Amino acid sequence: MTLDKQKLSIIDWVMNQDDEDNLQLIQNLVENINYDEKSKKMVIGYHANGTEVIKSQFANCIVMSENNIRNGEFMTFEELEKETENW
Repeated sequence: MTLDKQKLSIIDWVMNQDDEDNLQLIQNLVENINYDEKSKKMVIGYHANGTEVIKSQFANCIVMSENNIRNGEFMTFEELEKETENW
């Protein structure tokens, strides 16, 4: 099914609904999708150089960091202290 046909099918379904509960569920879903999309683009802070930190970018960094930790790709505080002695 093409995107346009999917849209028309959804519109047709909504137009033929008589159940207010179903329509409220659809409305809530649409509002949640809109909120999620806006939320992903939300500025949640700034880097030291003044550039924006976007929520979705920050979340991606967290996921990558968690993967690195799971894979043993990290440095302990003690290892960092030892390394900085040679700076």
